[in-house]
Amino acid sequence: MIFLSARQGLRLCRAVFRWSLTIGGIEIPHFSEPKISFISSGIGTSGIITSTFSVRTYHEYIDLLDIPAGTEVQLTCENDSSIQIPPYYVKSRQADGKFISWTCSDSLYIVETPVEFSDEDFKDDKISADSALRKAVSACGFKELLCVSGGEDFTDLFDLLLIVGNMDRSVVEGKNARDIFGLFAENFCGCWTVSDDNSLVFSPFGRSYRGSGGGIKNAPIRNGGKKKYTKLIMSDGDKIFTSGNGSASETLMLSTPLASQELCSAVCRNISGIEYRAWECDKALTRWFIYPGDIIFSGEETARLCTNVTMYPSAAGIFFSASANAAPETDYAYKSQVQRQLKRKLELDARNGNTAYGKDGIKVFQNLNKTADGRKKATVVTAFRSEV
Repeated sequence: MIFLSARQGLRLCRAVFRWSLTIGGIEIPHFSEPKISFISSGIGTSGIITSTFSVRTYHEYIDLLDIPAGTEVQLTCENDSSIQIPPYYVKSRQADGKFISWTCSDSLYIVETPVEFSDEDFKDDKISADSALRKAVSACGFKELLCVSGGEDFTDLFDLLLIVGNMDRSVVEGKNARDIFGLFAENFCGCWTVSDDNSLVFSPFGRSYRGSGGGIKNAPIRNGGKKKYTKLIMSDGDKIFTSGNGSASETLMLSTPLASQELCSAVCRNISGIEYRAWECDKALTRWFIYPGDIIFSGEETARLCTNVTMYPSAAGIFFSASANAAPETDYAYKSQVQRQLKRKLELDARNGNTAYGKDGIKVFQNLNKTADGRKKATVVTAFRSEV
């Protein structure tokens, strides 16, 4: 829980925030339970960070069910222009009479758009990585392509695209924008977000596009494990490329058709030495919109990398919870010889139809004597049993 002094409580009582909601330009006089969430997967080595806005409305005179998907939804703080909420777009709704529960997405909802390539886009069945990515950006209607900088020894997004050079037609043809963005996010070890002016932004592992902070009152922060990568192994299914030095727990492995020694070395330099730390804070209050990225809590001098945020706009400000996903501390790139042999044996057994997976673990079927009609009897041996 958050405990405030009497003076802080009086200040908050004076600061009453008024919110308004419009859907497709229609002002909604009655709404409740506004909730905004940014959800990330993993620790920022791949993916697209999308935001969801949910709200419950009531309107007596207008049938809001006629509003099409993709219509703009805007939540606005009427008496504090410093609180800027980005626009959202209708994704789905569920009606109960005149009451409607809305689920909306930020402009990244458009990444499901198929990317149409023509024969003119390819030369000898090849296309440059830069052209393929910009084709996907254009298909989604994003304003431009941006990249977070990382310092002197950092290889930015545009230089990484030049390193990749030309790609096979099969890598991008028939894919939607999410597939193409995901390909580059995983290969370049970073995440995509969208800016306030609808530009697509690439944030490499351990770095953020923007920060949040100031005036935060928060409950205690619980710290979790740490993760640091100092070595990268990249494979295209045929060749293996390695860069950096480190233990198995500090090694990141990527399997990609874009693999090369130059790309492996560049990405390894970008991620080396950056320490990711898991943490969570269940209750906090601020008057700022909180983005995934760097966040500075009261009483702390250094920023924390935030991967997940859930906000609840209210008359007192914005209540929120925030966290960075758990770090895979026991995730090792290498397997022992025994582990590899066991995995290979199970793969062969499964291929030969000798194993089955049940609630008690892996069962190995052993054929015994034949019956009088020629059918084989079988017994079941539990190779591994799961105990919870």
